[in-house]
Amino acid sequence: VDAGQRLGAAGFRALKRGDMPATVTLLQRAVALLPAEDELRLELMCELGIAQYSAGDAEAATATLVDARVGAERAGHRRVELRARIEAAYGRLLLQPEGAARELVTVAEHAIPTFEALGDERSLARAWLLIGYVRGGIHGNHAAWEEAEERALEYYRRTSFPPATCIGQIAAAIYW
Repeated sequence: VDAGQRLGAAGFRALKRGDMPATVTLLQRAVALLPAEDELRLELMCELGIAQYSAGDAEAATATLVDARVGAERAGHRRVELRARIEAAYGRLLLQPEGAARELVTVAEHAIPTFEALGDERSLARAWLLIGYVRGGIHGNHAAWEEAEERALEYYRRTSFPPATCIGQIAAAIYW
């Protein structure tokens, strides 16, 4: 378990610096060492799914996020289940855009109160980032885009994840 936790922490560091190949490798190793229904394992699977999409392996990312959602449901980890649903909806948006934008916003808006109640700033950052992307980048509501990205930026700063993505989205919203 300790080795899985250490590899997971190393995977987070790699993710924060944008090294997707290292992130995927480290998180896969961490997930393999942690118990099946362990909350940390399932949370790491959500991050692994993001990294797999970023590395261009949509098939593996989809499978990882389905496994994370199913495992979280089975173990009663509602927060992680919601996070896996958001990341899976984002993946569907990338792969099959028809109808996926609405699904992503619905899932994220539904999850936000749970994340707020539990103080899950990483999940709040992702939820607001993706809501902003849909509202502005897809639906063309640039004021709502900027507002959502500003909220995401607050959470990104608190989590120590690089805020560059949020800042780029804010700049695009202001530009458009």
